[in-house]
Amino acid sequence: MLSEEEFYRMREKVLSQWPTGKEVNLDEAIDYHKNFLSQKNCARLYKKAKEEKIILFSGWASVGDLDEHIQRHKIMEQEADVLNTSVDSYTRALKFQEIQRMMEKGKLKLNGVPVVNYGVRKCRRIVEEVSKPEHLRIGAPDARLVAEIGFAAGFSGFVTQPLGDFMYYCRDTPIDDVVQNYRYVYRLIGIYEEAGVPIVIDSNGLGKTGMTM
Repeated sequence: MLSEEEFYRMREKVLSQWPTGKEVNLDEAIDYHKNFLSQKNCARLYKKAKEEKIILFSGWASVGDLDEHIQRHKIMEQEADVLNTSVDSYTRALKFQEIQRMMEKGKLKLNGVPVVNYGVRKCRRIVEEVSKPEHLRIGAPDARLVAEIGFAAGFSGFVTQPLGDFMYYCRDTPIDDVVQNYRYVYRLIGIYEEAGVPIVIDSNGLGKTGMTM
């Protein structure tokens, strides 16, 4: 486990990767989860489902335009128990500047939500405007800033597989770097957990069925 000193030293660099990193405040984010999202927490939903031995229905849909993304999730929440937001390929490759240029041109054609470019305040619309808990899905060698912004925005599930992602997506990234990056992500999850905000890590094996749009 990363020491507190190691984690916060790394954190300065992580949050400085893009201006929206300045929107992240851990104390405020934890209070936000506790005060506004206690009934929309993935971990509590899964715990209840396990106790009651029920199968959950999961909805997946992600597009770059925030309003369209939310509209799709509003449709799915009518049937789904939990919703999934996937991060786009440019964000997974840390190409935030390219996404910004697309935004400025009004041509945001992406295969997922550019969580980092939208930042905490805009991404909170996703969790606030639907009634079901939200997962954040990403496969990338470096998901640290996505995790910071996503958790601060209210996502309480993080679907990723570090070693699997390394084999699938990270041909040019040393495995030592991938391991170090995910040590950071898991330490961040631990901080939320220690504060009373459980974050689900990769729910793919929890026995649910789903739909996509």
